[in-house]
Amino acid sequence: MNTVSEKYSSFIELCKKEGNGFIGKSKHWGPVFLVNMIVAFVVYGLLMNHQLVNQLDGMWHGSVSYASTHELSIGRWFWRFLDRFRKYLSPDPVTSVISLIFFTVSFILILDIFEVRSRLAAYLSSLLFTVNISVLASLSYRYMSPTFAVSCFLAVLSAYIIIKFKNPFFVCTAAPLAISLMLGLYQADLGCICLVILLYISLRLYRNDISLKGLGLFLLKTAVVILLGFLLYYILLRVNLRYFEVEMDSYNGADSYGPIGAIMNLPGSFPHTYADFIDYYRNHYIRSNIFSNRLYILFYLVLGIHFAKGAITLFKKNKVGAILFALTFLLIPPACNAVLMVAYNSFTSIQMTIPVSLCIPVLICLASEIPVVENWAGALYRIAATALGCLLLYGNYLMTIYDQQAMYMGMNSTKELASEISAALQMYNLYHPYYKYVFVGSPADSPLFAKNFVYEEANEYALIGTWDPEDTRWVVQSWQGLWTYEMGINLNVADDDKLEEALADETVRSMPVFPEYGSCALINDVVVVKLSDNYTPVED
Repeated sequence: MNTVSEKYSSFIELCKKEGNGFIGKSKHWGPVFLVNMIVAFVVYGLLMNHQLVNQLDGMWHGSVSYASTHELSIGRWFWRFLDRFRKYLSPDPVTSVISLIFFTVSFILILDIFEVRSRLAAYLSSLLFTVNISVLASLSYRYMSPTFAVSCFLAVLSAYIIIKFKNPFFVCTAAPLAISLMLGLYQADLGCICLVILLYISLRLYRNDISLKGLGLFLLKTAVVILLGFLLYYILLRVNLRYFEVEMDSYNGADSYGPIGAIMNLPGSFPHTYADFIDYYRNHYIRSNIFSNRLYILFYLVLGIHFAKGAITLFKKNKVGAILFALTFLLIPPACNAVLMVAYNSFTSIQMTIPVSLCIPVLICLASEIPVVENWAGALYRIAATALGCLLLYGNYLMTIYDQQAMYMGMNSTKELASEISAALQMYNLYHPYYKYVFVGSPADSPLFAKNFVYEEANEYALIGTWDPEDTRWVVQSWQGLWTYEMGINLNVADDDKLEEALADETVRSMPVFPEYGSCALINDVVVVKLSDNYTPVED
């Protein structure tokens, strides 16, 4: 009894101590949090005020989320509980504000992990994460943006617990629980854990305050905690699958992943992590910054010089430590894209880039703790690094504005086009809740659709109305989401098969384009509206 009582007392004392520490840290990081939230409100104001969504799942679901069988079948068991907690509703601006709070707090934890003393580094690094295309893309999936944000927070929290807490029992229970919940929301944020821990090791190696034995023990502790997190996730997933009588789905290979498969596929998945990391900073397929990728190259070069100087300084004291310090930077791509080694059949989409977008901000945190020589060269370096960081932040900001403007303009044009279509359907006596409708051609290809140079610069997810007219599932879900959530009209969009029939129909091919007379017609028991000739007819 005494032993149990002593353990309970020590646990209570630990809670009190950590609670007092938390209050102190809240006061210390409070201004950084406040500045980030104010900036976020300004930067993402257009999205929040107009309840903008992307042209993918964001449009399909609007502000209503019913995470259920499908989400569970692809391993995201905790998502449904998070949705139930907020009663399935995700209206803006409340939803985006909540998501931004979780994203911002996540980075505050990172600042505390690296014990960043420079206020300039704290503000610059945190704003580079907050004002970010990856965060904007997450917000544009409004119905699930809290899922992305809480997942990111849990990932960083687990790393924080592993690094900051010394009580083995607490670390081996709280951190695995956070990891299992994170995996039950969105597995891509596994990269956040790996990146933060990897660069924390870099910091400890530079400080030369950790022995090889200590490093080995820390890595062992981290590996055990992550494995426990995966094990707990697997158990909770199986319990949910059994309770709700659901089978794992083959979506992106979700039903086939496992530790043996991950190991067997490492020869392919490991290089894949580097390729996708480079693709992100090429700034082409995913545009994260309005400026050329040369800015990224230049900024990484400046950081590289700083870290190389640190490695040389460390080499004079500890040769092995310096080699390991340099090695940690080579492992950044697989750390950021760790999910690609677990889910080895997957590919990187923009909503999966939160860990990669964290890379430069976390490297700034690390760099701020590696001193620069106090002379004219050091002063020049600080000025150059700060100027490049501010330019990068400005480029991030402009890119978020371009994408929001594209969503705003595209949604307005698509809704106006939908209004014209509904008016034409009424005029032709084809407007009825019992009819089913097929739309041939994408809205953006319609002669009535207004777009400008913004559409040439924005990311694909933001280009409302540009969905592929031959991707039948995308077309059907997008049109149904538009009529239901944006127009508030009970118009039943026909299924994929009917759209495929229309794409192959000679009568449809010969129809004029809306708004010409004859562009709306009842064909084979469905109302066909032809918006464009810009599609490849499907062969029978």
